[in-house]
Amino acid sequence: MAKLSRIAAIVPVIGATVAASALAGAAVYTVAQTDCDGGQYIRSGHQVELIGSCVNRGELPSGVHPAPRESHKTNKRG
Repeated sequence: MAKLSRIAAIVPVIGATVAASALAGAAVYTVAQTDCDGGQYIRSGHQVELIGSCVNRGELPSGVHPAPRESHKTNKRG
């Protein structure tokens, strides 16, 4: 009876390990099948741009961009 209890406790661990391995394998396969380079991030001032990737501006959702934050230098006393 104790042996059956131990086996029942190990089955979820094995199932989770198999599922994680399958998902990791699917991710690696998907990335390997893309026909583009990874691109690189270039910082210019306060903006970061992705250069040389498979994603272009038309594929990104348009959203509301927050206004730039004010500098602390404008809060002078006196």
